[in-house]
Amino acid sequence: PSILRAGLMFSLVLIGRIIQRDHSKLNLLCASAVILLIYDPYYLFDLGFQLSYLAVLGIVYFQPLIYKRWYISNLLGDKIWQLTTVAIAAQIGTLPVSLYYFHQFPTLFFLSGLIVIPAASFILGLGLLMFLTAAIHPVLLQWVSQLLNFVIILVNKSIFAIQNLPIGKIDGIYLSGFGMLLLFGLIISIIFIIENKAIHQPIIRKKRVKSLFTALSFSLLLAMLYAFNGYQTHQQQQITIYNTYKNTIIDLIDGREVTALISSEVDEKTMGFATENHYTTLGIQKKTTIQLTDTLQTETIFYNGAILQFLDHTMLIIDPNTNWQEVSNLKVDYVLLRGNPYVKLNELKEKVNFKTLIFDASNSRKALKFWRKSCEFYQINYHDTNTKGAFIINGKIYELKAVN
Repeated sequence: PSILRAGLMFSLVLIGRIIQRDHSKLNLLCASAVILLIYDPYYLFDLGFQLSYLAVLGIVYFQPLIYKRWYISNLLGDKIWQLTTVAIAAQIGTLPVSLYYFHQFPTLFFLSGLIVIPAASFILGLGLLMFLTAAIHPVLLQWVSQLLNFVIILVNKSIFAIQNLPIGKIDGIYLSGFGMLLLFGLIISIIFIIENKAIHQPIIRKKRVKSLFTALSFSLLLAMLYAFNGYQTHQQQQITIYNTYKNTIIDLIDGREVTALISSEVDEKTMGFATENHYTTLGIQKKTTIQLTDTLQTETIFYNGAILQFLDHTMLIIDPNTNWQEVSNLKVDYVLLRGNPYVKLNELKEKVNFKTLIFDASNSRKALKFWRKSCEFYQINYHDTNTKGAFIINGKIYELKAVN
């Protein structure tokens, strides 16, 4: 969608020049959006479509306002300031959506703008030159394509180098959908304040005061939402069993701390991919990781390698090394099957009293298919993370008692 927007806007500019009509950047932006949404209404929910249009909208409106605040007589300095204002304006336009989706803020975005914007024109020129050289000689085409490839790789490496700087970004920013709407409301209110400049006119001055009051209201609501989310994160208590291919990850969340029980095959990359967004949403600040083969007993957790007790819930974890056949009349809330254990569900139902049977992604598809059919036959309530996603248990901490 972002490429279609650029191509369509460029085409509309050319058509306007051919028929000798002046064009408004804002009208072109809106017209291209309408045409694309008529072609495919689902583009409205595409992240590329949203970021592309919001970035251009920010550039069209905010860049001229920011640029004229500082006049630089030096030609090079003026060009750098112009590129910086483009990056700032695009960042303002996309800020709510980028925080909502990516939970991070790039602090050095203006440096990226100094690289990407000039490089984009150079890349576009080389791309057009490829069409020309393709019609002339294959050797020329190869030279141009290699140069284009080198420039693109250089730009990408530069962007990643900036991103990897210690102060390159601020991570862990959680913004809910409602918070995103409030932030958009705040930005729109600021736009109305800027538009109503003529304060000497009573009507305009009144509108500006209303816009200022609206902006302050949005700011207050954002602060209240942040405080409420902070209170909720301190009170939250949760067990999460993730759907991690060939692995098991169980999170025991208490406030802003998490204890993760993981299988031995889980590395940092796998752990981050499975849990990072969830941790950001819950505002997790401290993480402790232990192996499923270990044991643990704290004020809120009891785990002996097979029995887990946390919150007001108990769980039996069965893997190929668990001697569950030796138990009788064991009462737990949940049973988790992991690592392809050999289990006859009718026998398990006789020996263990449980409410829900859970299968995670560490089991083979063949085993999962067999267990699902068995659960339906024996009328066992089950949750398969492969088909239903992560299994989340919410509850309250109570006085911990050892489970025999």
